[in-house]
Amino acid sequence: MLARFYALQEEVRHFMEMKGKPVVELSDGKFLSDLAFMVGITKHLSELNIKLQGPHQLVNSLLSNVKSFEVKLRLWQGQLERGNTVHFPTLQEQKPDVTTEYAGECAKLIQAFDERFHDVKNTIGTGHYNNLSLLDFYKVYVSAEDFPILRRALKFASLFGTTFCCEQLFSKLTLAKTRFRSRLTDPNLENQLRVASSSLPVGLGDVP
Repeated sequence: MLARFYALQEEVRHFMEMKGKPVVELSDGKFLSDLAFMVGITKHLSELNIKLQGPHQLVNSLLSNVKSFEVKLRLWQGQLERGNTVHFPTLQEQKPDVTTEYAGECAKLIQAFDERFHDVKNTIGTGHYNNLSLLDFYKVYVSAEDFPILRRALKFASLFGTTFCCEQLFSKLTLAKTRFRSRLTDPNLENQLRVASSSLPVGLGDVP
């Protein structure tokens, strides 16, 4: 939305002037620079948000994306302190004289991310498990008999890092339960949703 508004700023300004309600901010260089920075930083945040969505993502992989974004924030902070706007093309268009203020905004985001994910970072360690996914590594190499305490780490596999699964389930519920299926009972609906939301492969086996 911000990107579209920024792209149509001239049209918006002319339209408001025609209506006799000029928006003075759209002629203010400082306001436009602030808007351009917001366009850039929200685009970066949206890209991170997309990486945090989808099925089959454990908390450690989600945290890895967050840590990578924090590294980028530190890079952008240092660049903006030196007046380098290469990662913010919309801000670059405005050619601001000073960009240290935007470096400060990056610093605030770094602090916010650190506070929000502090406990998770202290809980989840790093590991090397060849070419296996973390979940497969525990299935193959970490048995309950040999590693009863370490096996408890599998509890993290049950944590929901995002609301993707819930949103997907509600979408399937909308498709399954309609006004045309008035005779659908609650047990049948529950069974349908269980099958629809399961990630287990379905095989016919020996069924003729």
